Parts: sequence; C-alpha cells; structure tokens
Amino acid sequence: MRRMLCLCLCAMLCLPPMAQRAAAESGAVARYIGVPVQDLTIRATKSQSGKRLGRVYAGQTVEILSLGKEWFLIRDGEVEGYIVGPLVGAIESLDPETDPVPPDYLKPNPKTFQPFYRAKAGKKLSLRATPEDEGKLLATLYEDEAMELGVTGAEWTVAKKGKNLGYVRTEGVKDLQVLDPYQALPQGVTVYPYAAIVIAPTDMTGTVYGQMGALQSLPVGAVLAVGKPDQNGDVLAPYKRTVGRLSADALSLEEAVPCDEAGPGDLLAVFERNDSFLDTVEVFIEDLKSSLDDYLRSSEN
Repeated sequence: MRRMLCLCLCAMLCLPPMAQRAAAESGAVARYIGVPVQDLTIRATKSQSGKRLGRVYAGQTVEILSLGKEWFLIRDGEVEGYIVGPLVGAIESLDPETDPVPPDYLKPNPKTFQPFYRAKAGKKLSLRATPEDEGKLLATLYEDEAMELGVTGAEWTVAKKGKNLGYVRTEGVKDLQVLDPYQALPQGVTVYPYAAIVIAPTDMTGTVYGQMGALQSLPVGAVLAVGKPDQNGDVLAPYKRTVGRLSADALSLEEAVPCDEAGPGDLLAVFERNDSFLDTVEVFIEDLKSSLDDYLRSSEN
C-alpha cells in the first residue's frame, strides 16, 4: 500500500508528456529505441554469464545500437552492453525513412509476452501480425470484446486475444485495467530517469536520411523527460512526437528518486505520455489524488 501511494504521489509530481564495451560498436549512433517488458541486466558479452555492467527497467526507454536474434546492443547513459532482445518491445527506428525496423523484430514473441493491462475494443479492431495496416490479419475484435495488452505505443499496441498475439491500433482501445497494481501507470506512458528544463536555446539532433542533423529547436523554458547523460554529455529525450538527442549543458536536470529513498520535496518519477492518452492520464491522476486524500484522512484519524 505504501509503495502504491508513493507511485500515486509521483503521478502528481512528475512532469509531462565498464568492463567490455563492445569495442567495435562503442560510440556508435543509436539506430532504434525500445522498451523492456521486464527489468534486464546489461552484460559485457552476449551471454548470461557475461560481466554485469548495469540494469535497465521495465517501461524504460533504451537506445538500441544493433539488433540480434537473442541479444541487443544498447546504450544506457554511459554504459554500452547487451540485453536479452526478445524481452524488448515497442521497437522504433530513429530514422524510419532510411533505416526502418526489420520486420522480424516487429513480431511479438508469445513466449515472452507480458500482459500489462486488460482492456476492451472501443470499436471493430484488426489484430495484425506486424504494426502496419497491411500486416497479416490474425483475428478481428468487435466493440466491447476483451483482450490483454502488452507493450504500448502511440499508434500500435501489442495485444492478445485467445491464442492470437499481434498488434491493434492504439486509438481503438478502451477501458484499461492495470493487471499489476504496483505498476500504476496508464497505457501510453514511458518512464524516464530525469526531468529537465531547457535553460539555453538548443537543437535536438538525430539521424536524418542516414546522417546526423538537427530535428527541431527547443525554446528556453521547455520541460521534458530525458534519459541518462552519455559519455558525451548528451541525453535521449522525446519532444513533440520526436525522439532525439540534446546536450545536457543546455538543460537543468533533476533526477527521480526511488520511493524507498525519497524524502519531502523529492521527485519520485518522470514520464512522457502520448497525446492520444491525455484523457486517460488525467482521469488516472484524479483517481490517484482521491486515493491519496482518503489515505491522508485515515492517517490523521
């Protein structure tokens, strides 16, 4: 209950929407981003016995330098290493025009599928093998038909209906219920370790047609969620439907503190939410505020 209340409080405080370092790839530009479906150990080699370099957490956005059948090479702040690939979902290309995600990595894995939500179809939905309208049709869900949801994205969500596992259009999903009460995050939310305010005019950079370039300019005062600074002092961040890199020198950072270590005034969590889920997030936060008020009143008694 205490942990749940900490997460409730974080929702009100959060801001919107090396041993071996894979020498051949070190310093490489990230090609993709993804979201682990469970906590994963970062290892120095492609082996469960490889030296532990760090850890990434369920729901965290990670930079992917290269894909593989069993292991992905990723970057988390200054750490580069390998994590178990099949346990990473919501893979998106940072340069979809010239470097799209290979189709094999868009198919959800039944053996590693982890349901996060129970939900209903808000309208007639097509369950497809890949996140594209031309993907193979696996099943049809009709309005109010129930399903389980896994890793979510702005446009497509991993869904399971009976024995069929695939993707549905995110906009067609309604009545979400979190299966894990301690997860306490609505669909469409991705957790980041830092909140940031832009303190100097800066450009967001990323891959454009295979070359690094400016994606957009951020004004002073812009507030956003960001990842860990890497060895060059850059951070990965989403802003206005674009994900790119920013110089930490142009930002004022505040790190989120774990609930068990937090004190008064600490920032407990930072998340970025898709605009299509704004109403869901607002209702969710109102419910959390109500739960927290009830708890505080009972504590006073």
